[in-house]
Amino acid sequence: MGMTGHPPDVPLPESWRNRKVLAAALSDVVNDFDNNSGTWENTELPDYLAALSVLLMSIEHSYANNGLPTPDDPWVVIADAIKGARFYE
Repeated sequence: MGMTGHPPDVPLPESWRNRKVLAAALSDVVNDFDNNSGTWENTELPDYLAALSVLLMSIEHSYANNGLPTPDDPWVVIADAIKGARFYE
């Protein structure tokens, strides 16, 4: 399965504008793993992905438990889940 990319002469849909939030979160998680993996709950990829899956299915509760509104932007929600999966049980 190859990726073809986006034609440079075609504007991106508005819904794609905030994808940089997700890209930054991924970069932050990689850097955090390199520097602080000893503090992570889920240091093995299968454990991390399992936590990410469960967190994505209930992330609105994580926001509520922390007194935060659930963001409208799905890029932000996914970015938060990627960061949260480090510690989610």
